[in-house]
Amino acid sequence: MTVQGRTVIVTGAARGIGLGIAQVLAEAGARVVLADLRPAENAAAAIREAGSEAMAVECDVSRAESNRELVARTVERYGRVDAFVANAVASRRGPFLEVTEEDLEFTLRPSLYGAFFGLQAAARQMVSQGGGGSLLLVTTVHTVRHPPGSIAYNIAKSGMATMTRSLAAELAPERIRVNAILPGWTNTPGERQFATEEQLAEAAAAIPFERLADPREMGYAARYLLSEEAAYVTGAELVVDGGITLQTGKNF
Repeated sequence: MTVQGRTVIVTGAARGIGLGIAQVLAEAGARVVLADLRPAENAAAAIREAGSEAMAVECDVSRAESNRELVARTVERYGRVDAFVANAVASRRGPFLEVTEEDLEFTLRPSLYGAFFGLQAAARQMVSQGGGGSLLLVTTVHTVRHPPGSIAYNIAKSGMATMTRSLAAELAPERIRVNAILPGWTNTPGERQFATEEQLAEAAAAIPFERLADPREMGYAARYLLSEEAAYVTGAELVVDGGITLQTGKNF
Protein backbone atom coordinates (compact mmCIF):
# COMPACT_ATOMS: atom_id res chain seq x y z
CA MET A 1 0.00 0.00 0.00
CA THR A 2 1.50 3.34 -1.09
CA VAL A 3 2.27 5.77 1.73
CA GLN A 4 5.86 6.34 0.65
CA GLY A 5 7.08 9.84 1.46
CA ARG A 6 3.93 10.94 3.25
CA THR A 7 4.09 12.72 6.58
CA VAL A 8 1.78 11.14 9.13
CA ILE A 9 1.07 12.23 12.72
CA VAL A 10 -0.06 9.47 15.10
CA THR A 11 -1.31 10.42 18.56
CA GLY A 12 -0.96 8.08 21.51
CA ALA A 13 1.99 6.55 19.70
CA ALA A 14 4.36 5.75 22.55
CA ARG A 15 2.90 2.26 22.95
CA GLY A 16 0.02 -0.03 22.01
CA ILE A 17 -2.08 0.51 18.91
CA GLY A 18 -0.57 3.93 18.18
CA LEU A 19 2.95 2.52 18.17
CA GLY A 20 1.87 -0.42 16.02
CA ILE A 21 0.39 1.98 13.47
CA ALA A 22 3.49 4.20 13.49
CA GLN A 23 5.81 1.22 12.99
CA VAL A 24 3.85 -0.19 10.04
CA LEU A 25 3.58 3.19 8.33
CA ALA A 26 7.28 3.90 8.83
CA GLU A 27 8.23 0.54 7.36
CA ALA A 28 6.10 1.42 4.33
CA GLY A 29 8.09 4.60 3.78
CA ALA A 30 6.06 7.24 5.61
CA ARG A 31 7.64 9.90 7.79
CA VAL A 32 5.94 9.42 11.15
CA VAL A 33 5.48 11.80 14.05
CA LEU A 34 4.86 9.98 17.33
CA ALA A 35 2.80 12.27 19.57
CA ASP A 36 2.16 11.32 23.18
CA LEU A 37 2.20 12.59 26.77
CA ARG A 38 4.34 9.56 27.57
CA PRO A 39 7.97 9.62 26.42
CA ALA A 40 8.04 8.42 22.81
CA GLU A 41 11.63 9.22 21.86
CA ASN A 42 12.83 5.64 22.38
CA ALA A 43 10.12 4.39 20.02
CA ALA A 44 11.00 7.04 17.45
CA ALA A 45 14.71 6.23 17.78
CA ALA A 46 14.03 2.54 17.17
CA ILE A 47 12.15 3.43 13.99
CA ARG A 48 15.06 5.59 12.83
CA GLU A 49 17.57 2.85 13.64
CA ALA A 50 15.54 0.52 11.41
CA GLY A 51 16.09 2.93 8.53
CA SER A 52 12.89 4.98 8.54
CA GLU A 53 12.15 8.60 9.38
CA ALA A 54 10.46 9.46 12.69
CA MET A 55 10.34 12.06 15.41
CA ALA A 56 8.68 12.20 18.82
CA VAL A 57 6.64 15.15 20.07
CA GLU A 58 5.29 15.54 23.60
CA CYS A 59 1.64 16.50 23.23
CA ASP A 60 -1.34 16.87 25.54
CA VAL A 61 -4.06 16.13 23.03
CA SER A 62 -6.78 17.34 25.40
CA ARG A 63 -5.62 20.92 24.75
CA ALA A 64 -6.37 22.60 21.43
CA GLU A 65 -3.19 24.66 21.60
CA SER A 66 -1.06 21.57 22.12
CA ASN A 67 -2.51 20.04 18.97
CA ARG A 68 -1.80 23.20 17.01
CA GLU A 69 1.79 23.14 18.27
CA LEU A 70 2.07 19.49 17.24
CA VAL A 71 1.05 20.31 13.68
CA ALA A 72 3.32 23.36 13.58
CA ARG A 73 6.33 21.32 14.72
CA THR A 74 5.57 18.69 12.10
CA VAL A 75 5.41 21.32 9.35
CA GLU A 76 8.62 22.90 10.62
CA ARG A 77 10.40 19.53 10.36
CA TYR A 78 8.82 17.97 7.29
CA GLY A 79 7.13 20.83 5.45
CA ARG A 80 3.59 19.45 5.40
CA VAL A 81 1.05 17.09 6.96
CA ASP A 82 -0.45 14.43 4.71
CA ALA A 83 -2.31 12.34 7.28
CA PHE A 84 -3.36 12.42 10.92
CA VAL A 85 -4.28 9.40 13.05
CA ALA A 86 -6.42 10.23 16.11
CA ASN A 87 -5.59 7.34 18.38
CA ALA A 88 -4.85 8.83 21.83
CA VAL A 89 -7.25 7.65 24.52
CA ALA A 90 -7.79 7.67 28.27
CA SER A 91 -10.38 5.59 30.08
CA ARG A 92 -11.85 5.13 33.52
CA ARG A 93 -14.34 2.31 33.64
CA GLY A 94 -16.93 1.27 36.16
CA PRO A 95 -20.69 0.99 36.75
CA PHE A 96 -22.75 3.89 35.40
CA LEU A 97 -24.22 4.59 38.84
CA GLU A 98 -20.73 5.17 40.24
CA VAL A 99 -19.18 7.30 37.46
CA THR A 100 -18.14 10.73 38.72
CA GLU A 101 -17.78 14.03 36.93
CA GLU A 102 -14.01 13.63 37.24
CA ASP A 103 -14.17 10.15 35.66
CA LEU A 104 -16.17 11.48 32.72
CA GLU A 105 -13.83 14.42 32.20
CA PHE A 106 -10.76 12.17 32.48
CA THR A 107 -12.05 10.00 29.64
CA LEU A 108 -13.74 12.52 27.33
CA ARG A 109 -11.11 15.27 27.21
CA PRO A 110 -8.25 13.23 25.73
CA SER A 111 -10.36 10.71 23.84
CA LEU A 112 -13.14 12.79 22.27
CA TYR A 113 -12.05 16.41 22.60
CA GLY A 114 -8.49 15.41 21.80
CA ALA A 115 -9.55 13.76 18.57
CA PHE A 116 -11.56 16.85 17.61
CA PHE A 117 -8.73 19.30 18.29
CA GLY A 118 -6.12 17.17 16.56
CA LEU A 119 -8.20 16.52 13.47
CA GLN A 120 -9.11 20.20 13.26
CA ALA A 121 -5.49 21.34 13.47
CA ALA A 122 -4.40 18.82 10.85
CA ALA A 123 -7.29 19.60 8.50
CA ARG A 124 -6.57 23.32 8.66
CA GLN A 125 -2.98 22.62 7.61
CA MET A 126 -4.14 20.34 4.79
CA VAL A 127 -6.50 22.99 3.44
CA SER A 128 -3.77 25.61 3.68
CA GLN A 129 -1.16 23.55 1.85
CA GLY A 130 -3.61 22.15 -0.73
CA GLY A 131 -3.68 18.72 -2.31
CA GLY A 132 -6.06 17.03 0.10
CA GLY A 133 -5.10 14.60 2.83
CA SER A 134 -6.35 11.81 5.03
CA LEU A 135 -7.72 11.70 8.57
CA LEU A 136 -8.06 8.43 10.45
CA LEU A 137 -9.88 7.86 13.72
CA VAL A 138 -9.19 4.82 15.89
CA THR A 139 -12.54 4.04 17.48
CA THR A 140 -13.60 0.60 18.77
CA VAL A 141 -16.09 -2.20 18.35
CA HIS A 142 -17.74 -0.66 21.42
CA THR A 143 -19.50 1.60 18.91
CA VAL A 144 -21.47 -1.38 17.59
CA ARG A 145 -21.43 -3.54 20.73
CA HIS A 146 -21.99 -1.84 24.07
CA PRO A 147 -20.53 -3.78 27.01
CA PRO A 148 -21.52 -2.62 30.48
CA GLY A 149 -19.10 -0.85 32.78
CA SER A 150 -17.57 1.30 30.01
CA ILE A 151 -20.08 4.12 29.62
CA ALA A 152 -17.61 7.03 29.42
CA TYR A 153 -15.35 5.18 26.98
CA ASN A 154 -18.36 4.10 24.91
CA ILE A 155 -19.60 7.70 24.72
CA ALA A 156 -16.18 8.98 23.63
CA LYS A 157 -15.73 6.40 20.91
CA SER A 158 -19.31 6.69 19.66
CA GLY A 159 -18.73 10.43 19.35
CA MET A 160 -15.65 9.70 17.27
CA ALA A 161 -17.72 7.45 15.01
CA THR A 162 -20.15 10.32 14.39
CA MET A 163 -17.18 12.63 13.85
CA THR A 164 -15.85 10.28 11.17
CA ARG A 165 -18.99 10.46 9.06
CA SER A 166 -19.64 14.16 9.67
CA LEU A 167 -16.12 15.22 8.74
CA ALA A 168 -16.04 12.91 5.73
CA ALA A 169 -19.05 14.76 4.31
CA GLU A 170 -17.81 18.23 5.25
CA LEU A 171 -14.23 17.84 4.07
CA ALA A 172 -14.89 15.97 0.82
CA PRO A 173 -14.76 19.20 -1.25
CA GLU A 174 -11.23 19.71 0.07
CA ARG A 175 -10.35 16.15 -0.97
CA ILE A 176 -9.61 15.26 2.63
CA ARG A 177 -10.66 11.69 3.28
CA VAL A 178 -11.90 10.70 6.73
CA ASN A 179 -12.16 7.07 7.83
CA ALA A 180 -12.07 4.94 10.98
CA ILE A 181 -10.80 1.59 12.11
CA LEU A 182 -12.69 -0.31 14.82
CA PRO A 183 -10.27 -2.48 16.78
CA GLY A 184 -11.49 -5.45 18.72
CA TRP A 185 -9.75 -6.70 21.85
CA THR A 186 -6.07 -5.92 21.25
CA ASN A 187 -2.99 -7.03 23.15
CA THR A 188 -1.82 -3.70 24.56
CA PRO A 189 -0.41 -2.45 27.87
CA GLY A 190 -3.60 -0.47 28.40
CA GLU A 191 -5.68 -3.62 28.66
CA ARG A 192 -3.69 -4.60 31.75
CA GLN A 193 -5.36 -1.73 33.60
CA PHE A 194 -8.67 -3.56 33.45
CA ALA A 195 -7.88 -7.27 33.24
CA THR A 196 -5.38 -9.83 34.54
CA GLU A 197 -3.33 -12.03 32.24
CA GLU A 198 -5.65 -14.93 33.10
CA GLN A 199 -8.71 -12.88 32.19
CA LEU A 200 -7.13 -11.78 28.93
CA ALA A 201 -6.27 -15.36 28.04
CA GLU A 202 -9.84 -16.43 28.78
CA ALA A 203 -11.23 -13.59 26.69
CA ALA A 204 -8.89 -14.43 23.81
CA ALA A 205 -10.06 -18.04 23.78
CA ALA A 206 -13.67 -16.87 23.40
CA ILE A 207 -12.98 -14.75 20.30
CA PRO A 208 -13.76 -16.56 17.02
CA PHE A 209 -10.09 -16.26 15.96
CA GLU A 210 -9.12 -17.46 19.46
CA ARG A 211 -6.56 -14.73 20.14
CA LEU A 212 -6.22 -11.03 20.85
CA ALA A 213 -5.21 -8.74 18.01
CA ASP A 214 -1.64 -7.57 17.66
CA PRO A 215 -1.27 -3.75 17.52
CA ARG A 216 0.49 -4.04 14.16
CA GLU A 217 -2.66 -5.54 12.68
CA MET A 218 -4.32 -2.19 13.31
CA GLY A 219 -1.33 -0.69 11.55
CA TYR A 220 -2.00 -2.74 8.43
CA ALA A 221 -5.61 -1.52 8.37
CA ALA A 222 -4.43 2.06 8.86
CA ARG A 223 -1.86 1.69 6.08
CA TYR A 224 -4.60 0.74 3.63
CA LEU A 225 -6.96 3.56 4.58
CA LEU A 226 -4.16 6.14 4.37
CA SER A 227 -2.79 4.81 1.09
CA GLU A 228 -3.27 5.83 -2.52
CA GLU A 229 -5.13 2.57 -3.06
CA ALA A 230 -7.90 3.93 -0.80
CA ALA A 231 -8.15 7.23 -2.68
CA TYR A 232 -11.91 6.75 -3.26
CA VAL A 233 -12.68 5.63 0.31
CA THR A 234 -14.13 8.13 2.77
CA GLY A 235 -16.61 7.86 5.61
CA ALA A 236 -15.76 4.17 5.99
CA GLU A 237 -15.46 2.18 9.22
CA LEU A 238 -13.22 -0.86 8.97
CA VAL A 239 -13.82 -3.48 11.67
CA VAL A 240 -10.62 -5.31 12.71
CA ASP A 241 -11.80 -7.62 15.47
CA GLY A 242 -11.16 -11.30 14.70
CA GLY A 243 -14.93 -11.84 14.48
CA ILE A 244 -15.83 -10.58 17.94
CA THR A 245 -18.81 -8.57 16.69
CA LEU A 246 -20.22 -11.72 15.08
CA GLN A 247 -20.88 -13.18 18.50
CA THR A 248 -24.36 -13.04 19.97
CA GLY A 249 -23.42 -13.07 23.67
CA LYS A 250 -23.54 -9.88 25.73
CA ASN A 251 -19.89 -9.94 26.84
CA PHE A 252 -16.67 -9.85 24.85
